[in-house]
Amino acid sequence: MKRLLPIPALFSAVLLCACSNEPAHLDGPGPDAAATGGAAGMGALPASAQAEAALDHPVEDVPPATAPPGTVMPEPRPAEDNAEGAGFNGYGDILFGTELDRVRELWDGELEGDAAGDEACFQLFPAGQTMSELALMFVDGRFVRYSSESTSAVAPGGARPGMSLDEVKTLYGDGVQPVPHKYVEGAWYLRVPSAEGEGVLVLETDAEDTVVGWRVGVPPAVDYVEGCG
Repeated sequence: MKRLLPIPALFSAVLLCACSNEPAHLDGPGPDAAATGGAAGMGALPASAQAEAALDHPVEDVPPATAPPGTVMPEPRPAEDNAEGAGFNGYGDILFGTELDRVRELWDGELEGDAAGDEACFQLFPAGQTMSELALMFVDGRFVRYSSESTSAVAPGGARPGMSLDEVKTLYGDGVQPVPHKYVEGAWYLRVPSAEGEGVLVLETDAEDTVVGWRVGVPPAVDYVEGCG
């Protein structure tokens, strides 16, 4: 004989089934889970997965990376300029081949030196400077070359007195044509022809392969070893 439940117990069971009879969400999490976002969903993940998800989706805004207070940021290194006006085709606006009178008109200031007489070759230099700082050579009344022995004077391409032979080769690469010095054993004339035009840079070194001076001009004047001597 079957045992019947008491009426109060049977009534409680019916009420319990009615309260729990909700439709199942087969296609994904219910609307409450979607509304709560990652907090509800992350609760079901392993601890390691929760940590990775927190890094990928931080709750707070992350500020951009900045240097610590007091950090001195390095300034961009400026490009090294050549000596003022130095170029393979002349000096500033004064091109090789320009006549003396026109050079004087274009030059900003006075040019000193002996240009009198019928000398085929002579050199002038800016007032207030010496010929070793900057000299302009003229042949048959035309500008053909300029030169300097100053350590502050930068030749076209970046070379200057005081540089080593290796530094010169780094600047000009295969363009350097070494020629043995006429008077100093172990010293060199380093010729660097222009890629365009007739201009040539000649760097002179001592026996220790250190640049002691340079000149830029057109042949044959640029190769005069004794200047106008």
